[in-house]
Amino acid sequence: MAVNINDKELYDCMCEASDLVLKYFKKGSQTSAEVTEKTDGSFVTQADYLSNQLITDYLKRTYPDIPIISEEDENLSDTINEIDPDGAYFLIDPLDSTASFIRGHEEFAINIGLVEKGRAIMGMLAAPAKNEYWYGHVTQGKYWYHNRMTKRSAPFGRLSPNAPLIIGVSSAQSRDDTLLNWLGEHDILPIQKVNSAIKFGQIADGRLDLYPRFMGSMAWDTGAGQAIIEAAGGRVFSMSSQPLANVSQEMPLTYHPLKRTNPKFSAFSAFAVNKLGL
Repeated sequence: MAVNINDKELYDCMCEASDLVLKYFKKGSQTSAEVTEKTDGSFVTQADYLSNQLITDYLKRTYPDIPIISEEDENLSDTINEIDPDGAYFLIDPLDSTASFIRGHEEFAINIGLVEKGRAIMGMLAAPAKNEYWYGHVTQGKYWYHNRMTKRSAPFGRLSPNAPLIIGVSSAQSRDDTLLNWLGEHDILPIQKVNSAIKFGQIADGRLDLYPRFMGSMAWDTGAGQAIIEAAGGRVFSMSSQPLANVSQEMPLTYHPLKRTNPKFSAFSAFAVNKLGL
């Protein structure tokens, strides 16, 4: 199934969802949205549900034949059993890094991805509190970045081919010796802490170069970001039991509707792909 995505309309939907969640966001202080705890111990807010409703309504209206997997789908177990793994489906996280949102930190995101035949082919990310948006479509070779506030649309990128690679990690990630030794060997010294799927956007636009993820993650955390990175010339690999040992021999991160959790993976910017010869 070849899916023709109207990125302008999708962007408008993302802007509307961003404006909606920002009504409940208070920078530096607790959200005004109602907060409840899920059975898995994570938190969800009124803003998560409202964003989910807005996005799913748009997608169902615009792409009625494409099923949707969303983190906030109350009937998710039934939904995933009805999806053809060789077909197309949307992956949605209507409010990624809800914990950051609740605490008044700006690093939360909205993710909309499209998977086809197990591969993430389209993605759009929004960082509502930062006014930043990223879009990528792998099969169409289309990528763009836009800041609603500054109107900036150009990639950031490094000017010197000898510039060191910059790694992005979440504040919750542990730093194991294997990873740190590998980073030192490959001159990947600057480390920046960035929460949520914003890391994927910053890898695509050139502010970050590498995001290794050896902790647990979910398909809706990565689908959109992977498509954006790959449309921008980067790569996202699943990792074997020996992380980063033979990156060029690893396979791209893939998806299946019945597998919500991801294996270990690492995401590389276009700059990193060229520098490391991947």
